[in-house]
Amino acid sequence: MIKYIPEDTSVVLEEIPEEITLAINISNCPGCCPGCHSPYLQEDIGEELTDEILRNLIEKNIGISCVSFMGEGRDKEALLSLTHTVRNKGLKVALYSGRYKVEDEYNSYFDYIKVGPYIESKGPLRKTTTNQVLYKIIDGKRVDTTYLFWRIPGCAPGYVVNPDHDHTEKIRKALEKNVEKYGEKYCPCNVLHSEDTICPCKDYRESGNCHCKLYIK
Repeated sequence: MIKYIPEDTSVVLEEIPEEITLAINISNCPGCCPGCHSPYLQEDIGEELTDEILRNLIEKNIGISCVSFMGEGRDKEALLSLTHTVRNKGLKVALYSGRYKVEDEYNSYFDYIKVGPYIESKGPLRKTTTNQVLYKIIDGKRVDTTYLFWRIPGCAPGYVVNPDHDHTEKIRKALEKNVEKYGEKYCPCNVLHSEDTICPCKDYRESGNCHCKLYIK
C-alpha cells in the first residue's frame, strides 16, 4: 500500500523543469535526513493512494503534463503499479527518491528520477553544490538534467548556468551585488553598465559565447 497526504497534493512548476507537475507527497519515507523540510512524511500517515484516487486527481488537474511521486513509501510493487495509471492518461511520471541509487528497472517505469538524500550543507537541487541529481530517462538511459534547476531567475528560455563552472557561486553573488547597486543584473565581467551588458549580455545572446562561461545553451 502507498499512502499520500491529500492536503499536500498540488500543481507545481519547479519540481520537474519544463513540466507542469502534479506533486503527490508520499508518506512512510524510509529516510531520516537531518534538516528534512517534511519530517512528518517519515510517519505512517495519510490515505491509501489507489488507482481510482490517482485517476481522479489527474482528471481534476487539467493541463498537467507530469505526475511526480514525492517519495517511494515502503511498497515497491504498489508504487510501480501506479505509474501505469499515469502513463495510461498520456502523462509523464517522475519519482523523487531519497536513496543514493535506485534500481535500473525503474528506468522503464519513470520519465524522471531524482536520487540522493537531503544533506543540509549541500542544499537542494536548486543549489549548484547539491549532492542530489535529477535524471531524465531518454531511450532507457539516465541523463543528468540537474543543471536545469540552476537557471538565473528571469533569464530567457534556453539559458542555463554552466554546471561545470568553477566560480558559478562567486559570479552569481557578483550579479546580486549589481542588482543591489545598479538595479539590474549587469554582467560582472564587463565594466560598461548598459542595456547591452545585462546578464546574459548582448554578445552572448547574439553569438552564444559567454565571456566567463557562466552560461551555456
